[in-house]
Amino acid sequence: MGFQLDTGHAKSRQRFGLALAGGGVKGAAHIGVLQALEERGMKPSWISGCSSGSIVAALYAAGYTPAEIKCIFSQYAKPTKKPGCECGQGCSRKAAGLIDIDYFGLAKFLGGALLLKNVNLQGLLKGNRLLNQLETLLAAKGIHSMRDIPLPLAVNALDLNSGQEIYFSNRSFASGVVTDIPAALAVRASCAFPVIFKPLRFGPYVLSDGGILDNLPVSVLPKLGAGFVAGVRFSGENRFDSFAHQNLINIADRSISLLRRNLERYTDRPMQHCFEVPLHNVSLLEMKKLGQCYDAGYQSAVSGVDAMLAKM
Repeated sequence: MGFQLDTGHAKSRQRFGLALAGGGVKGAAHIGVLQALEERGMKPSWISGCSSGSIVAALYAAGYTPAEIKCIFSQYAKPTKKPGCECGQGCSRKAAGLIDIDYFGLAKFLGGALLLKNVNLQGLLKGNRLLNQLETLLAAKGIHSMRDIPLPLAVNALDLNSGQEIYFSNRSFASGVVTDIPAALAVRASCAFPVIFKPLRFGPYVLSDGGILDNLPVSVLPKLGAGFVAGVRFSGENRFDSFAHQNLINIADRSISLLRRNLERYTDRPMQHCFEVPLHNVSLLEMKKLGQCYDAGYQSAVSGVDAMLAKM
């Protein structure tokens, strides 16, 4: 049963901004949070996201419903045909997948290593499939540039040249904010996790995952106009109980996670409420756990929404 507030004053109090953290596959939890909030009649008026959170944020800001975004994500968990799909944006066909390994780059790198030559390998994945999927999904809603997105949105990335955080948005809320960029490209930049995806070149920038500096971009939401700010982030550990079973991706993920944890001790996060989603031992690209992540996000929001409403 949906939860509705009666008066115009109460409805104005429901206006809030929502920040979605990065976390690879864990980003599916954001869909569950959005679904639970909408079931209570609550929709964010401003939204921001980092890395996988930027994917959910961009699709939601473009006009996709949580049910449609869940359907889109599910095709990567089980790449099979699904009759009667709710979204009609790709789940009725086999998923092409998002994994496009840079075999040529790997071969050059290994060959160079054997010959003791310096050969650059910028990432295991080229990221072109992710970019193409984003372009297709956003174009289906008439979205090409960030400026085309109707709901106020901001996603972040790290410029490796300057070491500065770069924001991409459909609102010019401060100097240095980039609004003239294809929306899919902005999201692809925010998702460029080190080692896994190649950094993205755009203009003077060499862009990598925004979560390196700020994995939960809440500070941008008041600048967009939000008076009340909520965030969604993940608790839990990916433990190294058996190092012998860890791969390159898990090691990179664990290393960045520890760096983020230490940075957060010194970071002021201006938010009034936070949904903490407990997710343990979920690897960055462990697609089979998308459903588990969605369910955890949904349950966290269901149990936490009353506490959020009490603060508004």
